[in-house]
Amino acid sequence: MGVNVYPSKLDGLPLETHTTTARMTVNEWMVATVKGYERQDSPPVSVHINGEYIKPDMWGAAEFSPGDCVDIYVEAKGSGGGFLAKIFRPGPLAKLFGIGNPF
Repeated sequence: MGVNVYPSKLDGLPLETHTTTARMTVNEWMVATVKGYERQDSPPVSVHINGEYIKPDMWGAAEFSPGDCVDIYVEAKGSGGGFLAKIFRPGPLAKLFGIGNPF
């Protein structure tokens, strides 16, 4: 299973997959994995554990194990074409998650 990071909720393959070796909360995983991560009331991603949506205010309590399926989806925040321009430029997701350019 593991943690899968998707560019959106549309059908498609994850941009990244991560494995874990210990039980942890969503917040613990974010801190350990996402460079510069800070908790936000309205984060740019949504998280689902085994298909169940986890509200951002529950990320500190919601735990998952190595055998669980964690899906993280980049969410459209705001409206208009500006969002599409940001999403389809090389590297925006990499910056969001503090990783190398996936494109």
